[in-house]
Amino acid sequence: MPLFALWSFASPWLLLWGATAALPVLIHLWNRRRYLETPWAATQFLLAAIRRHQRRIQIEQWLLLAIRASILLLLAIALAEPLISGLPGVSGRMRQPPAYTILVIDTSYSMAYEQAGTTRLSEARSQAAKLVEDAAPGDAFSLVRLADPPETIVGEPSVSHTAVLDELNRLGITNRGADLAAALEHVERLLDAAEGRFENQRVHIFSDLGKTTWSDTSSNNWRSKLTALSQRVTCQLSDVGKRVDSDNAAVTRIAAASGSVNVGVPVSVEVEVANFASHQQRRARVELSADEQRVGEQFVDLEIGGRATASFSVTFNVAGDHVLRASLGDDGLKVDNERWLSVPVRDATRVLCIQGRPHAAEYIALALQPGSEPGGLLPEVASEHAILERTLAEYDCIFLCNVARFTPDEAARLQQYVERGGGLVFVLGDLVRAELYNEQMGPESATKLLPARLNEMVSDGRHTFNPLEYRHPLTLPFRGHERAGLLTVPVWRYIRLDQVKAIASVALAFDNGDPAIIAAEAGQGKVLLVATAASPDTVDQATEPPTPWTALASWPSFPPLMHEIVRFAASNRGAQRNVLVGDLLTSRLPSGFANATGTLTPPDDNPLPIRLAGDEQVWTYGQTGQPGIYRLAFDDEAIPQALFAVNVNTVESDLEATSAEGLTSFFNEAERPNTAAQAFAERDVPLFRLALGGLLVLLVVETFLACHFGRAAR
Repeated sequence: MPLFALWSFASPWLLLWGATAALPVLIHLWNRRRYLETPWAATQFLLAAIRRHQRRIQIEQWLLLAIRASILLLLAIALAEPLISGLPGVSGRMRQPPAYTILVIDTSYSMAYEQAGTTRLSEARSQAAKLVEDAAPGDAFSLVRLADPPETIVGEPSVSHTAVLDELNRLGITNRGADLAAALEHVERLLDAAEGRFENQRVHIFSDLGKTTWSDTSSNNWRSKLTALSQRVTCQLSDVGKRVDSDNAAVTRIAAASGSVNVGVPVSVEVEVANFASHQQRRARVELSADEQRVGEQFVDLEIGGRATASFSVTFNVAGDHVLRASLGDDGLKVDNERWLSVPVRDATRVLCIQGRPHAAEYIALALQPGSEPGGLLPEVASEHAILERTLAEYDCIFLCNVARFTPDEAARLQQYVERGGGLVFVLGDLVRAELYNEQMGPESATKLLPARLNEMVSDGRHTFNPLEYRHPLTLPFRGHERAGLLTVPVWRYIRLDQVKAIASVALAFDNGDPAIIAAEAGQGKVLLVATAASPDTVDQATEPPTPWTALASWPSFPPLMHEIVRFAASNRGAQRNVLVGDLLTSRLPSGFANATGTLTPPDDNPLPIRLAGDEQVWTYGQTGQPGIYRLAFDDEAIPQALFAVNVNTVESDLEATSAEGLTSFFNEAERPNTAAQAFAERDVPLFRLALGGLLVLLVVETFLACHFGRAAR
């Protein structure tokens, strides 16, 4: 160990302020030259008395002058941040260059898991703050939020440790998962931007190692990125997940059995809960409330890794948007113990039946509403011009019956309707031009609305339906009711469907295996494709006499089948009002409300002003970071209030962690002696506090001496 000390300054240019130490001397010399001395007899006796004490007064003045100059000099030294290296017992090494550390903090909502009054995120912030507080002056930090999507909080390397600590303390849970691969890309960009500026660079990740974040998939291929990063800089990992039995259950789903809910009609509501703990949970309490009014509670048993469903019945007596909330008892992770559902309730389910020729859709309308009195279903029959002339968003389900073809504008409007949660049913017939359907809406078209490709008309004899063991929700109500006639419907003509999309499902088939009804989701809505006709007026004119396509419309199974098609197609009607954290909220206003103004109230009750200018009719909002209910209300009372339910993705509720031992190849600190802790311990000792302390002492001494000398002079 050397027996001498080396001095340096973190900010040597601030020593220029030391020149201000000459100010007291200059002021003293200036005051000496300000006055012209003229002998005066009356003052001779006074001067004689002063000369007797002149030496003492000079000593006092020089002492005060030295103290005042020293105060300014110490201030300049403190600003320059003096450092000492090589002093025995203080530092065993020469001063190291400043280090650059990128802090990566996991803020996925599993980090909100609380144990012993402390969350995992709080522990991560505490450990990161300790690194910043122990850092030497001149060390720089950046801060990256490990989330989905990730975010760079402090990009430019910051030597202001106080500012970095403030950003750390403001970090909160993002209520989503985390994209590790994307976060590492942020880190790479920060390192590239700081290339050549720091000799020592480090990346320190704080995470609970949740498998949903640290799983290696094609969409989250972080291993190659972390391998390259560990070869470039020192990588460190702090596992803040307490490896104990994480007691967590979550509400994973809340749904109304019927997608279209009407006033006064009881609706079945299912609440699914899942057990992510490593032990059974007996009699877990599930509670449901509607519009803040308690509906009821049920108790379910949850096996290890199991799920259970509680069913409730709810009746709404007023049209409009209503809110259902399902909740569990508290556990370590509270954010997934509640789930909300926005339920649009209408006086009736509106169905638009568009026909390509007269009577093509009238039988469907009659099956949906057989009497003159309006019931739960309210069908309307219109020509194909209604696609462009009507406001499609006002309908829960649309039937397109034997429409020959569609223009690009019509196809675009239908696509928009489905993507916003509408139910669309194509019922084919003799007017349908298969090649034009495929061109405008087939699997290879721009809209891709159709769940399969249309081919030639099949006319090889009589066929019947095959329910495929009633596996599909559309045919499930017919199970056990074989006499309803579904299995005996005669079909003589239909259009062959093939190239069925992977996301589509065959709900009903013909006896030869060809699909009869295909269903698929598109955007937030659903599309159904019926291979045959729904009207006895649809016939094959190539035969003599003309052959009807099917007798479906006259069969007893026709009305219940049409009701089930409407129920299934409209089941996603409220999907636009129920989204996940981070998704967009969107709402279309009725026409005629230009320059509308209103308010959006998020779950934190901080209202946000909303204004639609000009001809805007669609409103969107993307800052859905909090789970709960978002209320949209416009000043014009003619515009109904809209309620949006935002929920967390419960994939993150599984608190199972990746083994830290399997990550040692990426975070091997033993190969690199310059770890953060060693670097901080071997840094130079800052002396600016001593300089500030000396300055304070001199201020007190100067005040005391000036006062004392003044009294002595009187």
